[in-house]
Amino acid sequence: MRFLIVLGLLILLYYLVKGWIFSSKQRQMGRGGGERELESEMVKDPHCKTYIPKDSAIHARLDGRDYYFCSKECMSKFRDEMEGNRYERRGK
Repeated sequence: MRFLIVLGLLILLYYLVKGWIFSSKQRQMGRGGGERELESEMVKDPHCKTYIPKDSAIHARLDGRDYYFCSKECMSKFRDEMEGNRYERRGK
């Protein structure tokens, strides 16, 4: 009787582990059996130099270039730095 209980528990454990491994592999595989794509591209904040997901970054287009910031504070400080650099170049 104990043998049947142990056997049943082993079979149950086998299917649980198999299901867990199969589902984790399925999540890692993308279309065509390749590795899955990154969830979000990482971009670097030009002011504080931290990397943040592009989806959650604050986007600004300054002087014809795209910039991504981690916060509004970093964006305003970067804009101030750009304005300061512009005035310095004009004064020379």
